[in-house]
Amino acid sequence: MIGREKRLPVGCAAMAIDQNGKCVTRNTCSCNEGYDNIQHNPAYSCVPVCKGECKNGDCTVPPFCNCYPGYEWNKSTGDCDPVCSNDCPNGRCESPGNCICNQGYSKNETQMDLGCQPVCEVECDDNRVCVAPNKCDWPFSKQEVSKVGEIIFLRRWMIEFAVGLVFLIILIISVWILISRHNKRVNAVARTEKDYSLYVMDNKIDVQEI
Repeated sequence: MIGREKRLPVGCAAMAIDQNGKCVTRNTCSCNEGYDNIQHNPAYSCVPVCKGECKNGDCTVPPFCNCYPGYEWNKSTGDCDPVCSNDCPNGRCESPGNCICNQGYSKNETQMDLGCQPVCEVECDDNRVCVAPNKCDWPFSKQEVSKVGEIIFLRRWMIEFAVGLVFLIILIISVWILISRHNKRVNAVARTEKDYSLYVMDNKIDVQEI
C-alpha cells in the first residue's frame, strides 16, 4: 500500500539514498506518498504508483501518467487514451488519428474532419439528407427553417440598405461637386465684371461706359 512500511528480506541501505523513500530502521523502509515497494523489484526500491494500469504511458509522477505522443491522460480510468480529431463522433478512437466507425457509419474520404457519417443504402431525395443509418430527413426543423429564413431576409435587407446608402452618398457628393463648380463659375464671373466693368447676361457681354 502507498505510504505503508514494509520489512524487506535484506538490508535497506540502498533505500537510505532513494529519493522516493527512506530507511526508518534496520530492514524497515518507508516509501513516500504516491510510491510503493514492489516485492518482485530486485532493487527493493520505491517506485511510483499511478491510478489504473497507466496504459500507453509511463508512471513517473504519481498519480499522473506520462502519456506517449498521440495519447492523453484519462482522469477517470488513469490510462492514456488515443487522441483523434473531433473526438471521433459516431465511432471510437482505436489509435492516435485512427477512428473506427460504428455500424451504419463510414468515413467521408473527401471530408475527413467530419468524422464518421451515417450511411443510407437508398439515396435521399427531395433535398433530404442522411441523418442516421438508413434514415433520411430534412436537415432543419420547421422552427429552424423559419429562423434561417428570417436571418436570410434580414441579411438581404441589410445588404440592400447598404447599397442604397452608398448610392445616396455618391449622389450627395456629385451634387455637392456640381454646386461647388457652379459657385466657382459665378464668383469668377463676378470678379470679371468687377475688374473690367463687364456684365455677362445671356452669353452677351455689355461693356459699361466709364
